[in-house]
Amino acid sequence: MPYVLLAKGRKPEKGWPLVIALHGGGGTGEKLEHPHAWPVNTREWQAQMALFERVYPGDALYFIPRMADDNDGRWYYDYCQEMYDQVIRRAILFRDVDPDRIYITGISEGGYTAFRLPGNQPGRFAAAAAMAAAGPPRG
Repeated sequence: MPYVLLAKGRKPEKGWPLVIALHGGGGTGEKLEHPHAWPVNTREWQAQMALFERVYPGDALYFIPRMADDNDGRWYYDYCQEMYDQVIRRAILFRDVDPDRIYITGISEGGYTAFRLPGNQPGRFAAAAAMAAAGPPRG
């Protein structure tokens, strides 16, 4: 899974806050030959990096992954949750991240996950911000 880990500002005395920033897009209805072949997710990932540059506040580390598989297109699947756990553990161990200041944010599909995960795992995240997110329709 492509990703970037970007620092903005200065490290606070107690360690960096870590923000997991998830892009929108999701999955395509087509079966793609390559897990990262859908340009929508690539553009949305680049948009998250632009938000880091222009909007997101400083004095934090930002983990900005690209969707793991455009065929699935869901940030809340188990393999993604395992990835968040790995990133958080390694960031605490190797990047001087404050374990009490782990945040998650996202737009659209990423926002749905930022809304969903903290409710299921309240001890993991200090706060969450879901932007332009909605749950699946009930039928």
